[in-house]
Amino acid sequence: MNNYATILKFSQAISYAISSIIILFMNNSLAFLTNVNLFILFIIYLAIFFLVATLTIFFLDVSLKRSTAVKRLLLGLDYIEGVWINISEGSSNNMYGILFVTYDVNTVHIQGVQFDDNYDVIASWQSELSYYINGKLLYTYKTLKSEEEDSVDIDGMSCIQFIRPPQEKFPTGYRGYYFDHVTGSGRVYFHGKKCKTHIDYRKIYDQEYIKNIIINNGDYDVRQ
Repeated sequence: MNNYATILKFSQAISYAISSIIILFMNNSLAFLTNVNLFILFIIYLAIFFLVATLTIFFLDVSLKRSTAVKRLLLGLDYIEGVWINISEGSSNNMYGILFVTYDVNTVHIQGVQFDDNYDVIASWQSELSYYINGKLLYTYKTLKSEEEDSVDIDGMSCIQFIRPPQEKFPTGYRGYYFDHVTGSGRVYFHGKKCKTHIDYRKIYDQEYIKNIIINNGDYDVRQ
């Protein structure tokens, strides 16, 4: 995320400034000591500098990764973290997808599960490379395997354009497409919305649980 990278650089600048002020203060305070070993003093200054810088960056990194409020405040319109549900277009049978989107400092991680119209798992996957800019998310993905899953292999790329209605602070829906290199299904279009219900990933193989999640979150056509 571009905002994350900017914030990280800003935090580094702040930590360097704080360290410099502390060092300057200590230098003025110790000016009257003429017999202080300069080498030891230099090591102390250096240790303080890196300690302050490390703590500042660590605090910011933890805040960005764990605090939803901080991420919403700093990312603003680019806040897309959370769970999203979509439905594929142009098919006689409904095909649903659930996306779990999380942030790291400079990237977005996406993990997804695809279901058929009976809410059985077709495949699960995770992103390998991703790029986000101005509400558009591009990523490549690869199949995840588990002992419970008799899924197809998928390997491809996807493009999502997030949608934010004028009255909302953050995106609430999206439209996009994916192209799978293994199945050769061609370009498949889908649209979806932000899920308002907490989803327990351990229950994705529970048909009734997934069915209730999808139904309770309502209409996924947010292509306004």
